[in-house]
Amino acid sequence: MPAPARVAAPGNGTGFGVLRVLDGGYHTLETAGTPWQRGWAHGYLLAAQILDFFEFFVLEDRVRGAPAAIKSRYPAIRDALERRIALSPTAERKVRGMLAGMAASGANLSTSVGNFGYGDLLAINNYNDFSRILELDGRPARHEREDSCTQFVFFGDLTGGEGTIAGRNMDGENDVRKVTVRSLVLFADAGAKKVVHAMWPGFVGASSAFNEDGTYLMENAGCSPALEPLAAGATVPSERDMILGLLQEPEAGLGLPRLPTPGAALAAVEERWASNATGGACISGCILVFARPSLDLPGDAGWIIEGDLRGHAVRGPAQPNVEPFQREGVMASNHYWRYNTDPLDVRNNGSARCNGQAATFSSLWRYEAGKNRVEALLRDAAAARATPVDEAKLQTLLRTVSHGTTEHSIIFHPDDMRFSISKAALDAPANDAPDRTWTTFAFADMFSS
Repeated sequence: MPAPARVAAPGNGTGFGVLRVLDGGYHTLETAGTPWQRGWAHGYLLAAQILDFFEFFVLEDRVRGAPAAIKSRYPAIRDALERRIALSPTAERKVRGMLAGMAASGANLSTSVGNFGYGDLLAINNYNDFSRILELDGRPARHEREDSCTQFVFFGDLTGGEGTIAGRNMDGENDVRKVTVRSLVLFADAGAKKVVHAMWPGFVGASSAFNEDGTYLMENAGCSPALEPLAAGATVPSERDMILGLLQEPEAGLGLPRLPTPGAALAAVEERWASNATGGACISGCILVFARPSLDLPGDAGWIIEGDLRGHAVRGPAQPNVEPFQREGVMASNHYWRYNTDPLDVRNNGSARCNGQAATFSSLWRYEAGKNRVEALLRDAAAARATPVDEAKLQTLLRTVSHGTTEHSIIFHPDDMRFSISKAALDAPANDAPDRTWTTFAFADMFSS
């Protein structure tokens, strides 16, 4: 294993960053100190990778088109992001520190669309919200493809008393160069609370994360109707900033309590993170999946918040008319079952409605396939008097709903604070992460102190 790359951040002597390579070839970046220092260390150690991710994923894959077309389209996106996205104070300081660290690293910050700056980091952190941001700004938008993640949470008797187990496939970010596979980083962010999350260089927020209290929070894309333009001065939050803030920032009044309940989670989203203009927190439709240790909350160890910029709704286990009918498990693909949705309109109907629009075929079949596999596992366990769901069976579930677009998969055990991760192969034509080798880490192993 190569020696860790360590850098001290400017300031009070407490800030640092450590870049290491762990078992399985996973890169981890540990940062500590003030938000600015943590951002600085991130920018200093990963400047080249941030620039590559921006050029070859954000511009080439998400803006898309010939170089001249990208140069003509992107400035409007960056301008709208800078005027409409309101970062939390912590994320704002991280971004400023990251830019300072990138400059201090000596990296050439010139890109195909000008010198890399604040708006470009906003573009990295909101890469799947470009069309919505343009709509909110009153500009014509070309809707990008939908992502296609799937998640499961089980606890109680469904795990044989072994605690909560939660897992997800991260699907849809499939660039031709496999930048999202090559650049995967396990971030160990020692802020007000320690958080581990899997994402890419340049992210000041999180998409797939869990904190030192054992709270798991990961997002799926939801149903996103067209948006009306916002008034001048109106802003919206960044969803990934919200996810990290909920897990990390109780002292700033932005986070979850140590033992969150579904009601407390919904209150935190709506009271602390909602747009100052619309009342909701998600630029694009979102599905936020929560899990907690079973020993802390045996009856409320997993739930989902569905919503958009207009509002949200909690979906828990045993939601009426939502299969599988289990009181100790929830699952999600990319359509809603409660928020602005009649579940009887979704089931077994390819033209199902979700938040005023058609649910995608991909989301419907993945939910149906996952549900059927869950029910088969339960029947098999009942016949054999075995544990219905363990890590091996959850891996099987994630394989069942994978369709060649999964760049990485994660399974987290909140009760004993360990996680397993797999990523797609670089030498394969498709991204089949859950079919690859799984590597297990302890949460504590991500931090040097």
